[in-house]
Amino acid sequence: MKSTDPVHEESQEKTPTLRRVQLVGVGPGDPDYVTATAAREIAAADIVAGFATVLAVVDHLITGQRMILTYRNQEAQLAELSRAHAAGQRCVVCCYGDVNFSAQEFIARVERHCGTVERIPGISSVQIACARASLAMEETLFVTLHAREGIEAAQEEMLAAAATGKRNLIILPLPWSFMPPQIASMFVQGGIAGDRPVIVYQKLTLPGESTIHTTLQRLVASGVGKTTIATGLMVALTTQGLRVQAYKVGPDYIDPTYHRAATGRPSYNLDTWLSSQTMVRKRFDAGMRNADIAIIEGVMGLFDGRKHTRDRASTAEVARLLNAPVLLVIDVSHMGQSVAALVNGFRNLDPRVQVAGVILNKVASADHEATLRHAIAEWTDTPVLGTIRRDTLPSLPARHLGLVPAPETTIDVQALGDGIKRAVDIDEIVHLAQSAGPLPELITDTSVQEGEHSLFLQSVPPIRIGLALDSAFSFYYPETLETFAKMGVEIIPFSPLKDSSPPDEADLLYFGGGFPEVFAGQLAENHAMLTEVRSAVQRGVPVYAECGGYMYLGKCCIDANKVRHQLLGVLPYTFQMGTERAQLGYRELTTVRDTIIGPSGTQLRGHEFHWSRIVDPLLREHAAYRLEGRENTVEGYANKMILASYVHVPLAANPDVMTRLIQNCLARREA
Repeated sequence: MKSTDPVHEESQEKTPTLRRVQLVGVGPGDPDYVTATAAREIAAADIVAGFATVLAVVDHLITGQRMILTYRNQEAQLAELSRAHAAGQRCVVCCYGDVNFSAQEFIARVERHCGTVERIPGISSVQIACARASLAMEETLFVTLHAREGIEAAQEEMLAAAATGKRNLIILPLPWSFMPPQIASMFVQGGIAGDRPVIVYQKLTLPGESTIHTTLQRLVASGVGKTTIATGLMVALTTQGLRVQAYKVGPDYIDPTYHRAATGRPSYNLDTWLSSQTMVRKRFDAGMRNADIAIIEGVMGLFDGRKHTRDRASTAEVARLLNAPVLLVIDVSHMGQSVAALVNGFRNLDPRVQVAGVILNKVASADHEATLRHAIAEWTDTPVLGTIRRDTLPSLPARHLGLVPAPETTIDVQALGDGIKRAVDIDEIVHLAQSAGPLPELITDTSVQEGEHSLFLQSVPPIRIGLALDSAFSFYYPETLETFAKMGVEIIPFSPLKDSSPPDEADLLYFGGGFPEVFAGQLAENHAMLTEVRSAVQRGVPVYAECGGYMYLGKCCIDANKVRHQLLGVLPYTFQMGTERAQLGYRELTTVRDTIIGPSGTQLRGHEFHWSRIVDPLLREHAAYRLEGRENTVEGYANKMILASYVHVPLAANPDVMTRLIQNCLARREA
């Protein structure tokens, strides 16, 4: 008999028999985009599960228990959720977006534990993007990458979709600033017309949302900046018969590969914090012994350097140290007469820095150029030495750490040089370099150890370092390798990607940084190399590894597509690529145990930049370093024969460390 009691009837409607776990889409991340149906189901649930960032969107709706899922423990957590559901509790799992569109791998994992779920659709970013642009979804091609974190695996599928004739293209990138230019480059290289309109939404519905209406070709060119112009200038000067010596301010490994492609000479890093002012001067002088002109590419903005200092390790500091004139490169794509204020600001902030001219980058038209030139002439006395139009220079391909290293690309550096010749006053730039004053008197910097490497080995055969060198491992400072050579060490390159073994009789294996995450599949398939490196480690051959090399020593690398690749297994760690930068910055280190580079308490400076993370807990009993300024934070792995860490250390700036490393190799050989 049906009850006529309205209260009892309402109670019956609120507690229906629940047959399935509910999977609820909560929209793109803004609480205002949670549907009424989703809000009702979340509020009625006994347990609401989801990752922390997802639950934060609906936190105000939750009245029951929260289950915050973690990547490491989600399998056990989902099993617990299944048991709660079987016991009669009402369970909801929340996901971003529309559960009929995104998070399919995660949904499959939920269903393995909880059975077939009831899906409550949400509002997807695709729907919002189309609504904002007043476009029909059926006429629009979307590049969202929600299901994949790298575009390589989706390239063939996306090109096929782009060729179907859909009129509109919308890109919804992950939080990787390089992604839209890389996607656009892929389409253009795949034969899609460069004038095709495209809309890029970043941080859709979130704080800091931005929208770019452009074309594929212009989006490709959006990566053009200092390195493009510096490299083109080096080529232009080299073709005039000048011996060009390139330098890079800061710790970057990749930009100097373009310098070398342009000049045929190594490019040296000038970093006053990782080394010292004295060592920067010595490095500059050494490079100029057989050169006619120096081109120094800056780092970030003119005054950007070590955080919480005035301008330590900045381009401005190096310019003062070397009495070098500065050419200011300005992106004027969204600027008119205000460019004059920018020029005056840079010129007047520190009068000791000689801002001798400007190059205007990404100029839209002749009228735009005239406006810019008029403003700079009217309000400043700084000459314009070049204007570069949009889309006129080849773009440099990008990757998550910045640019793709030059040896991996097919970039035509001569085309860069030709473009710079047409756009820039080369003769005036040469005149500026020739008129630079003498190097100022140097005040000795004692913050980092100085001195030459006193050790020179006369052992026969010489100490041999097996140097991992290929597309997966290429981050080495040339001065480090040159210093080893001056010490009598023999450097023997080998390829973990292509060779079958490291060099015979190697006294040390050196795995630098690079991109093992990009080449993880190929590294994992080279079973012969993995076996031989493991054998060398078992024989007690010392190993020094940084960043990418650290990952290679681990058990496994989970790449951007969530594919697991078994690697050396020398260290008990699994490394996983993330969707955003994990660490970036300078580091001060102190060893916490005796290592192959010296006793416990050895102090170093280094630099860290990576998108991967260690999945497993860091074993403090094997930690290599203590990070200064971070209480109870340790880093890396060390035992008697292995030292590995995410941190890149400029070894040439640490003479005692290099000496002890080689002495330990020699002692092992003689034991």
